[in-house]
Amino acid sequence: MRDKWKAGKKEGYLKIYVAVNVKSKKILSIKVTDEHVHDSKPLPELVDSILKSDGMTTAIGKLFGDGAYDDNEIFRCLWRTMEYCHVLK
Repeated sequence: MRDKWKAGKKEGYLKIYVAVNVKSKKILSIKVTDEHVHDSKPLPELVDSILKSDGMTTAIGKLFGDGAYDDNEIFRCLWRTMEYCHVLK
C-alpha cells in the first residue's frame, strides 16, 4: 500500500470513512483514522453517531460496503438497525 501511494518510511496516510444519505447527499457521519486501523473497525462508531444524531431516532435502511465489511462482528452491530445489508465482493 505504501508503494502504491508513494508514502515514505516516516510518512503515513489517513483513511476517511464517510456515511452518506444517498438520496439527499447529506453527510451523516465522518471518521478519520490512520493507516493501521482495519477498514471495518470504525463502522460501529459511524452507525452510533448516525443513530444518535440531533437527538432524533434515525433508521438505517441500507449499507453498501466492500469485502472488508463482510464480517460477523459487523453484521451483529447492524442486525437491529438495518433492513438490508449488502457486501460488494
